[in-house]
Amino acid sequence: MNHVNDQAIEEAPQKASPVVPKKTGHPQKPQPLYLSIRARILEKIADGTLPKGSVIKEGPLASVFGVSRAPVRRALHQMKQDGKLRPALGQGFVIGLGPETTVKNAVDLKSAFSQNSAPEMERTATWENIYDDMLLDVTNCLPFGTFRISETAACTHFSVGRTALRDALGKLLDNGFLEKSNGSHWIAGPLTANDIHEAFEIRRLLEPVAFQQSVPNFDRTAIQSMRERVADLLKDLEAHDPSKIEDIEEDLHRILLENCENKRLLHAIGRSQFPFIVNRIFRRNFGLTPDQPALEDHLQILDFTIKNQIDVAKKMLEVHLETAEQNTMAKLRVLSILPKPITAPYLINIH
Repeated sequence: MNHVNDQAIEEAPQKASPVVPKKTGHPQKPQPLYLSIRARILEKIADGTLPKGSVIKEGPLASVFGVSRAPVRRALHQMKQDGKLRPALGQGFVIGLGPETTVKNAVDLKSAFSQNSAPEMERTATWENIYDDMLLDVTNCLPFGTFRISETAACTHFSVGRTALRDALGKLLDNGFLEKSNGSHWIAGPLTANDIHEAFEIRRLLEPVAFQQSVPNFDRTAIQSMRERVADLLKDLEAHDPSKIEDIEEDLHRILLENCENKRLLHAIGRSQFPFIVNRIFRRNFGLTPDQPALEDHLQILDFTIKNQIDVAKKMLEVHLETAEQNTMAKLRVLSILPKPITAPYLINIH
């Protein structure tokens, strides 16, 4: 990919086009799905159906709206930026700035959003509807070779048009999960040892810096809740749920960095977090017991953060990332000798 050339093309002067009269009588293009979701939630906050202090989570909301988590997550984070929500002590967001009161489950939310005389939320075939499923399909195949994405097959598989599909593919490209070939094909993989090493090298350089900038402004009660999640899992490693480990990883490596004001720094870190793919495949397909030393690292980093010993926590994070690279490399070697898994029909194995 040559982003500089793409940008140059976009910024090049364009020939003036003749003015074409606007057509009338056609419906306006529907707004993005996340904006529709945001509007519905704000409506319920305004009329008191969702009172201040209520805790709302993306999973139950996605279930109620019948969409993937991606547009719900985007809507909630925009509302957080607007000051309408704040992070809850555990998962989710609290409405308003007051104390937490009740956690709204899927049943509560279904009841809340059914009490509405407003028109049904617009459901358009946007990239947000299919992004989570496509991300899962793509990441599951990355360690097993090189795959080309057939746009025609993908449109059929997801029942969407080319525009929505290409928007989702563009987002995957932007997040570092895909590449564009010289022939403009969408290519996934292969995920190599060198890719893992370079990603961890970037993370070791950038994550501790973002961590140091972010955590002084982070709510200590939220960090305490993160610590309790790790401690609870360490008490019974055998009865683990893979999603809990992924939540714990996200706490340290994404959420705790969110208060970093350098958004370019956060974007670079986000593009280098694909090594999590290897660990996710192992957890969900091999049922291995969680890595106790890694969880103990998380616990200690959070402990020192709560004690405001940020420099110590930062150094421990650096060491944790070094060890994580070694463990990820070992798992990648195991995956390299396993048979290729059955992939989604739109992923064509080319190497």
